[in-house]
Amino acid sequence: MDRSRRSILLALALTLTAACRCDSPRAPSATPAAPAAEGQRPAQVLASTDFYRVEATASPCPAGASCAVELRLFALGAYKINEDYPFKFLPNENASTELQASGKLEHQGPQRGSLELRFQSAGAGGTRLSGIFKLSVCTKDTCEIAEPEISLQIPAS
Repeated sequence: MDRSRRSILLALALTLTAACRCDSPRAPSATPAAPAAEGQRPAQVLASTDFYRVEATASPCPAGASCAVELRLFALGAYKINEDYPFKFLPNENASTELQASGKLEHQGPQRGSLELRFQSAGAGGTRLSGIFKLSVCTKDTCEIAEPEISLQIPAS
């Protein structure tokens, strides 16, 4: 299938999906944020809809150090994480913090996955990571593709 035909089919599928969702009731997103481990800050919800939630826990990072934060994706209700989708985090172009590495989404069951982001800590004021998280979750009938803008403040230690 050529590229233009795939683009047309994708646009049609997204339009039909959006139209279909307008009339159908959605299950509430009842799954609470994960509790924090002892000595760790509570999880921060970065993006949420009726079919997914993205959260992270920002542990303090020493100024100038190489650190990591884990984005956690939860598919909600009847949705499951789309195992075939190329999940990625795209930092904002004007971000003051340079991303050193963004791993591959680790599937931790049908409704949970995590993505590790490695970065160089800014300074004494902490570090802000912001950008687009490309993700997809599906039911047996419908796939949702989303690109939520997320932002997370990592405190300096």
